[in-house]
Amino acid sequence: MKLGTVYRLMQRLPNARNAFNVARDEGVLDDDNEDYVPARDGWEHLHLAIDDGWSRVGHLLSPDVKLGELLEQPPTNQKNPERVLWEAIFALLRECGIEPLERYQPLIYTLKAAHLLFGIKKPPNSGSVGYAKSEFLKQQASSANSKALGEGGK
Repeated sequence: MKLGTVYRLMQRLPNARNAFNVARDEGVLDDDNEDYVPARDGWEHLHLAIDDGWSRVGHLLSPDVKLGELLEQPPTNQKNPERVLWEAIFALLRECGIEPLERYQPLIYTLKAAHLLFGIKKPPNSGSVGYAKSEFLKQQASSANSKALGEGGK
């Protein structure tokens, strides 16, 4: 029902644009089409966006579109801020020659200390850390392999 309202409102927007331009006395009335043709239309980009949005809303209103399925969002691959921090620490440890990453102490202790240092109240979850570590190592291995392949082809 709300989409139908949006559709009807969007249908009126080009008329508002034309009325605005006529009020400013920009352009002429085309006698053949009885339409207003603006001399210079600063709203043209907006008009194109309105048309595009109107057609998209019209598509969503068609009976063969299942809105419920479209509204279900797939899980995103965005990383939480803690994981971004962990990966930076993993990279720093590797740069310092600490291989494996838990060479001197369990990695979870290092990350707990980092959380405290940066004021993150929630301690790192060991399962999440293990998963992030394995994903980091896979990513590092695949980037190393792609670099090796690129150098080998020269």
